[in-house]
Amino acid sequence: MAHGVKRKGDPAGLPNPGEIPDISNAIVKSLSPVGVIKGFNRNGIPQNYHIGDNGFINVEIKELERVEIHFFDSTLNIEHRTLNLSILPIGSTLDMERGVFCWHPGPGFIGSYQLVFIDTIKNRMWEINIKISPKHSPPLNK
Repeated sequence: MAHGVKRKGDPAGLPNPGEIPDISNAIVKSLSPVGVIKGFNRNGIPQNYHIGDNGFINVEIKELERVEIHFFDSTLNIEHRTLNLSILPIGSTLDMERGVFCWHPGPGFIGSYQLVFIDTIKNRMWEINIKISPKHSPPLNK
């Protein structure tokens, strides 16, 4: 055995050569759309956003514009839903149980921000690209 390689039964839990690895807990990319509300209308109806050609769900906003992303269907009463994000951007919140991410980027947040959200119950993930353009500029080209 090579130095530093651990096998099943060791803390790393690597499979033995020839053994089929357990992928029952593998995280897969979700094909479900997300609901997006832009601006400050908290009672707005989320618009569905789907995966784009680049493999991401693409959301474009202006500097200082609030965005709210809904990952779960709010009409379903599912217990123990959990949504995770490794690092929250400054000025954002994540309601893990309701599956709602809200971000009000401050001045100077211009550019593309790629975020990965993981539903730990259904082992699925969404990759979101939030593109922020200057407040007083023409729309971004796709």
